Amino acid sequence: MTLLAPWFLAGLAAIALPLWLHLRREPLRTARPFSSAMLLSEQRSPLRVRRRWRHRLLLALRVLLLLALCLAFAQPLWPRRNPVASGAALQVIVLDTSLSMSAAGRFERAQAEARRLIGALAAKQRALLVTAGDGVAVVESAGSAPSADRAALQAALAGVHAGSARLDFGAAMAGLDNLLSGQRGNIDVHFISDFQSTGLPTRFADLLPRALAERTLHMSLHPVAQGIPQPNWALTDLARAAPGQAASGASEDAASAGAAGAIVATVRGFNTPARTLTVALQINGRELGRVRQRVPAAGEAQFVFAHPLLAVGDNRVQARLLPDAQLRGDALAADNQRVASMRNSAAEPVPLLTAAPGGRAVSYLSTALAASGAGYVADVHALREFDARTLPRYRWIIVDDLGSLDDALAARLGEFVRQGGALFAALGEASASRDRLPVTGSALAGSVGSGPMPLSVGAVDSGSPLLAGLSGWETVSIAHLLRVVTQPSDQVLVAASDAAPLLIERALGSGRILLYTGDLANAGNDLPVQPLFVGLMAQIARSLSGRGELPAQLPVAASLTLGQGGAPAGQLIDPAGHPVLSLEQTHRTVTVRLTQTGFYEIYTPATEALVAVNPDPLESDLAPLSSVVLERWRTALAGTRSAVTAPSAADRTGRAASQLPPERVPLAPLLLGLLALTALVESLLGNRALQTAS
Repeated sequence: MTLLAPWFLAGLAAIALPLWLHLRREPLRTARPFSSAMLLSEQRSPLRVRRRWRHRLLLALRVLLLLALCLAFAQPLWPRRNPVASGAALQVIVLDTSLSMSAAGRFERAQAEARRLIGALAAKQRALLVTAGDGVAVVESAGSAPSADRAALQAALAGVHAGSARLDFGAAMAGLDNLLSGQRGNIDVHFISDFQSTGLPTRFADLLPRALAERTLHMSLHPVAQGIPQPNWALTDLARAAPGQAASGASEDAASAGAAGAIVATVRGFNTPARTLTVALQINGRELGRVRQRVPAAGEAQFVFAHPLLAVGDNRVQARLLPDAQLRGDALAADNQRVASMRNSAAEPVPLLTAAPGGRAVSYLSTALAASGAGYVADVHALREFDARTLPRYRWIIVDDLGSLDDALAARLGEFVRQGGALFAALGEASASRDRLPVTGSALAGSVGSGPMPLSVGAVDSGSPLLAGLSGWETVSIAHLLRVVTQPSDQVLVAASDAAPLLIERALGSGRILLYTGDLANAGNDLPVQPLFVGLMAQIARSLSGRGELPAQLPVAASLTLGQGGAPAGQLIDPAGHPVLSLEQTHRTVTVRLTQTGFYEIYTPATEALVAVNPDPLESDLAPLSSVVLERWRTALAGTRSAVTAPSAADRTGRAASQLPPERVPLAPLLLGLLALTALVESLLGNRALQTAS
């Protein structure tokens, strides 16, 4: 409603118009014959005519029409008592279903507390059963609306189980607020949880519900975890060891075998004594070995499996903590295994075009690409010997100095990119002598960094997927850099401290160009000798080749997008072997939440891939919130409730549900319907009156 809405009531003055018209209507006179009026004297007093209402029903309809029109524009509200406010408080029972609730006895105690709350409901008192784990949602079997059927609520509660997701209490409060946004009146929320310390949000204010003037929300915390943290061992990581990496805590035999090509499983203890544990490794369903070693008290150890035999393609790798007498006392068994998807394939060659095959730029690029583990190896080609007809065989190309290309090869590379290929290029000595760069067509505006002090990296687009997880840009020193004039469509991913572009991404047709405006020979800058360079080349290889679009590892409850760039999504098979997508969804872009742990299989026209889904290691720390933090939360909740329900002295004494502000229902839709009906009847009666008069 706008502030001008009440002024539409001034239009009620228009009701006088039909009243005046009906009174002004002259009665019909019938001419009668009369003898000569010559001898009659003239009447000088005015003739008084008595006027009467005619067609009263038509008049009433016209008045009603104007009345409904004015009131509809004025948007009146009708006070109506909220159904929740008019009775007992709505009971909302929130049950924590995160992974930590699977610890011994926790979920059983939570269900018992929920059953007690349901049994204590008053006659005809309504309740809502909600789970908080993989998001906040109403239990479907209990109905989406509040119910007074205690038997149905108890039956729905029996079907609720702990899941594998992580629960953040701040996100749970935000989800609960959205769920109850349409409710008004008295609401009692019972939050049943183990209240893990790792579930606290960054801001304490996120633990409090949003204050609404017409809602009285009282939240009770029902902790079900014991006061003393329960001991728990968990597999928190499973990955390939980097070349030359020695795993701390590994056995001497494994260390002497070398960690190159090894698989490392990390076991961590939470509130645990020192124990000797055994980890078994399976690859594609077959056990390949066991490693037994000591895990320090409340610490971690790495179990190294040297020289595992991986099949060509994606491999299902699984590590398990074997149950034995040493593992006795482990409170949570759901985190005793971890899965990983590991690809084993021969490195794919990528052409590296250069005018100096023995130059330092080629050496740095080849070494970094081989160490990156991205699955590519540099195939060095001298520019004069490269056959451009082979370009369609490759997904992407590397050029160490874009300015060294001749016009013919530049044209072929430009066509390669426009048709969907990708190009990574740097600018060397040959580029400095050009006014405009080949392939991109970008103009050069001199160079930067010729001062007494070298430049540094000034800005990094951390939101770009190509640069995700990379660090160390602050250590790069830039002595010389060509200044490239960018186009409006260019995306500057990295810039020097004087704002000169250092790494530019440009879309060209259906493909992409990634341009590094410095040289890669360690002459004008030292990026090629920085540890960052290996990670950067790995990201570039995955991004430009398209291999980085499907992640190999994701946490449970994460979202996976399939079919990006207009490609069909294909089919997704969950760990239980069931298709996730409908036939219609396989032909478009879809985003799916991965709610199960294990391996998801992806089948698209272009590729087949495995995605390993694991629980968040934070759920393995079973330590509950301290009594001080829990009491602070309760005190803050009580203060929030007072702020909502105590705007006056009457509220401070505790006002009843029947005294809550009534719900206001807009009458405009009803008035518009009345307006349409009145206009129709008025037209019919008006036509009938005209026919009678004629």
